[in-house]
Amino acid sequence: MRAVLIRWLTYFVVAFLLAGCGTAVHKQEVGSQVVKPHEDVVVKSIVPITLPFPEPEAVQDKTLTPDIVYSILVAELAMQRGDPELAYSHYIYGASLSGDARAAQQATRIATSMRDVDRSVAAVERWVALAPNLSQARATAVMLYLQAGQLEPAAEHLIALVKISQALGQDGFMRAVAVVGRSVNQQLGLQVMRRLVEAYPNEQQAHYALALVAVAAQQYAVAEKEIRGLLDSYPDRAKIHILLSNVLYSQGNAADAEQMLEEALANDPENRLLLTAYARMLMQAAKLQQGYEQFQKIEQLMPDDPDVLYTLGVLSIELQRLADARDYLQRLIESGSGKRLGDATYFMGRTYEVENQPDKAISWYEQVSSGDYVAEARTRIARLLALSGELKKARDMLQQLRRSMPHHAESLFLAEGEILQELEMHEKVVAFLEKALEQYPDSQSLLYLQALSAASLNRLDLMERDVTKILLQNPEHADALNALGYTLADQTNRYQEALGYIQKALALKPDAAAILDSMGWVQYRLGNYAEALRYLRQAMEKLPDPEVAAHLGEVLWVSGEHEEAAKIWRDVSERHPKNRYLLDTMQRFNP
Repeated sequence: MRAVLIRWLTYFVVAFLLAGCGTAVHKQEVGSQVVKPHEDVVVKSIVPITLPFPEPEAVQDKTLTPDIVYSILVAELAMQRGDPELAYSHYIYGASLSGDARAAQQATRIATSMRDVDRSVAAVERWVALAPNLSQARATAVMLYLQAGQLEPAAEHLIALVKISQALGQDGFMRAVAVVGRSVNQQLGLQVMRRLVEAYPNEQQAHYALALVAVAAQQYAVAEKEIRGLLDSYPDRAKIHILLSNVLYSQGNAADAEQMLEEALANDPENRLLLTAYARMLMQAAKLQQGYEQFQKIEQLMPDDPDVLYTLGVLSIELQRLADARDYLQRLIESGSGKRLGDATYFMGRTYEVENQPDKAISWYEQVSSGDYVAEARTRIARLLALSGELKKARDMLQQLRRSMPHHAESLFLAEGEILQELEMHEKVVAFLEKALEQYPDSQSLLYLQALSAASLNRLDLMERDVTKILLQNPEHADALNALGYTLADQTNRYQEALGYIQKALALKPDAAAILDSMGWVQYRLGNYAEALRYLRQAMEKLPDPEVAAHLGEVLWVSGEHEEAAKIWRDVSERHPKNRYLLDTMQRFNP
């Protein structure tokens, strides 16, 4: 008798506590329409909605028995005590007794958290059976069957999901893309989307959805075929042209991708989506001036858009249009809108730093209190202080920042080392970074910086040690390979070994000016003057800095091209009159 009483008391307590969260099922009125809680639908009128699948017998027509309450209570307690298997079995049992879809949903969540595919599939099928028109249940079923590698049931539930979404006035095909796009098994997801297209062969949105999933799976040929089939008929012409251009670009057809957007813009020159896509593609192709011009057109259409103003400001700095940069950034700052105010303030400082106005730059950097460049602004203040002769103040500032911003400590160590290196205090760099590396022994950035200073000190042993540590972690660290190769070519007669390192680096970064310079230098050391000139001219075209100029001039001089060598040295020395490396080279060959 006592046990029965306790059980009935449990029934009343649990029924009261869980009345609004899953044990009991209630009706709610929306207009004149009855909507069950597991139907994810918001009705704003009294127009009835016909859902595609018949509902099971309503839970409210059944009696809420003590067995049901007991089963759910045991499941809840089991979860609190960390026993998911017991919780799963009682939720499944409770769902079978009560017909409550939410109990089956809980069982599905538990099985998924246990990474038990079989139980997950069984639970989600129970969930779908109890709530056949619930899109969340169908979406979960698709995901779990994709995870289990089962094509047919995944496709069946995906088609059902689309039907439900359409009945609710939603875009079912985009919902399908969102669900399938989360799957790790992208190739199987693509097959499932093909089944969806087979079910809706005449629906343009189905083909568009297949194209999107194909792009995510990097099946660009499939995506291109689907998109081209829609090119002349898809209602959103801008969207379809942008997608095709992205597919072409991803396949290495940058020229065709640009042409696609140019043709689309010729027919719709003020389309903001097309203009933005075209501008970003030009920027990806390093066509900054052309990208800048496209963003100017966008700015004429959207003069107060914070993202457009920010992009134009940053691009203007890249193009050395500093007055324009300040105009765009100032307008953004004065507007007080957007998420880029802190970043815009940082780049205002950059415009003055580029113009060699350190006081104004510092004034702007000090105002940066939000955004992505808070730590960078502080390190730039420290650098400007150090270059103006206040090295101790700069280093004290960086030390304080490492204490107040510990998550940036490694990058702040790096910044301080770079400042010392820029001041050519290589002994201090090595000593300082030895201490930093005690805290971050595997930091490739710190090891690389120390290796460069070691090379400047002719400490080949230390340089090789640091680079070896980097290459053990990352054998494809192109800059480390290049640094070691160049140092061996410059400071030793281990030319073949140096050539091997530089060849590996060049294969990884074929357009890098510094690596082209190294290849030219090692070819010169090997006596291959023509090859040396070929690489050094390429390097000089990409990066006309003093060291490349010194190398190119030296090879030209020993090749008998004295006049051209002297002209290169003279032109670069006018821009860099105090560069020691260039001046030493000029002195050796042309006193």
